[in-house]
Amino acid sequence: MGIENLLNFLKPALVERCITFYRGKTAAIDAMSWLYRGCYSCAHELNQDIKTNDYLYYVQKMLIMLKEYEITPILIFDGRNLRAKEKTEQMRKQIKQQNLLKAKELQESGNTDEAKKYFQRCLKIRKQMMYTTFDVLRELEVQYIIAPYEADAQIAHMCLSGQCDFAITEDSDLICYQCPLIVFKLQSNGACFELELQKLRESRQNRAHIKSDDIRQFLAFKNEQLIDVCIMSGCDYVPSIRGMGIRKAIDFMSKYDDISNTISKLKKVKQFNGKIPEEYEKIVKATRLIFQFQTVYCPIKKQWVQLNQEKYDGFLETLEQDQFLPLDQIQQLVGERIQENLQVQFCNGDLDIKTLVFRERMKIDFPQLFKRIERRLENSKQQIVDIEAKQRVQQFLQTADIDNLPEFVEKPANIIREQQFLPAKRTQKEELNIFKLCEEIFDQQEKHNQQNVDDLEIVQGDDENEEGMKQQQKQVQITQHNNNNDEIESNGSSSEFFNPFSIKSKVTNTQCLSQIKSKPTQDQSTQKKQSIKSIEKALKQTQSTIFSFVKK
Repeated sequence: MGIENLLNFLKPALVERCITFYRGKTAAIDAMSWLYRGCYSCAHELNQDIKTNDYLYYVQKMLIMLKEYEITPILIFDGRNLRAKEKTEQMRKQIKQQNLLKAKELQESGNTDEAKKYFQRCLKIRKQMMYTTFDVLRELEVQYIIAPYEADAQIAHMCLSGQCDFAITEDSDLICYQCPLIVFKLQSNGACFELELQKLRESRQNRAHIKSDDIRQFLAFKNEQLIDVCIMSGCDYVPSIRGMGIRKAIDFMSKYDDISNTISKLKKVKQFNGKIPEEYEKIVKATRLIFQFQTVYCPIKKQWVQLNQEKYDGFLETLEQDQFLPLDQIQQLVGERIQENLQVQFCNGDLDIKTLVFRERMKIDFPQLFKRIERRLENSKQQIVDIEAKQRVQQFLQTADIDNLPEFVEKPANIIREQQFLPAKRTQKEELNIFKLCEEIFDQQEKHNQQNVDDLEIVQGDDENEEGMKQQQKQVQITQHNNNNDEIESNGSSSEFFNPFSIKSKVTNTQCLSQIKSKPTQDQSTQKKQSIKSIEKALKQTQSTIFSFVKK
């Protein structure tokens, strides 16, 4: 799920892009998010154990789009589970089980629409689905890597080591891993958001255009401060303190400089009195190690290494002096290594992820599979969106510069929603065990959420914070009545999950002035009364200005 509310918080720092901007580059891709998106189209079949490969359609569609624009994809899959994440996985499993039972009840009662929503909330990626995807990618000659543990850490390693130019993901964990260039919320029509994290953090001048003081302060933090702030606001390994959001965490960290002073001051604040576990400082420091030194695979060395290996070696040298944690617990935190002779086979997908036994190839009828995918692609062709057209049209309207007149295509709105965790407190003093401390926090959180478990939604990345994203990214739709469009959008965002296969771009091209002249706008008097909701309307309303400029 990523860092709670972080992506929504950083929204002013994101830049709208089209995937064509990265032509000729290599991308490290969070393949698990693509698989989950693909599963939404066949959620009912998967939850009913009906055999289907329809989830591969979305992956294939995205790969075709990237190939068309000469972007080399390297798909990164999750590997083994970190011990620090076991409690989170258990909670998610329970929630999905509850949603599955609810979906079956609704289906039996005949309420298929509501049942579909709950089926989508209890999706899980099975091993056989991953193995099938591996074998299909191998047949397509597409590069992929099974990460030793978290795919986000592997993606960060690929970008930090220069083996990839940028990352494509759905959540905000890569910000904690200090990934230099991240593309969020990539749609099948090419629309996306870019966060050039390294550039924004390099100097004050690079982030001076951001109006929010909190965002500028967040980007100005040192590496450890930035990670600690993210952990305090809530992550997959440790829930946040109740009442502690990303903005408050930034405020306290900026005042007290490091995590030790911040925690000691927080305990004196009335709002957080009794809400902070006794060993919370050590929990944050231990979790920080996961984002700094997690075990990853190096394709160059053909072996498992640590993220930021040089810094990790320096950390181990000072470990005996600090007496922070036992070495065995640190190794469990960052991910234990398997036998060296199995590491390459594991990352190539030749081994069973859990048992580490060589697996058999999946029996797939590739010609029939690819033919079916091709038919679906033909029925849902979408043109790539030029996101930067808005800026060029605005410049054109101000300067009447004919060279800046762009070709406009519509794009869908992106959505962000974040899940919030509850804090917990520790009441008994025991021998320090970082995993036990984290489990106690999750246990108390689980009890608090038990009554409302059905209301907790596990949604895909495109559904996150829909209302927030609508203000920044206005969806352009050429339909019969604008009022009807607004009503349809509001109804859809409140009740239905985003299905990537249901979107079909309505494309309107204004390729040259002759096309504008030959297709005059109808009902211009009515359109002028409306606020400029789309670039298409703006161009048509300024038609006379354009031709007068040409004559001059």
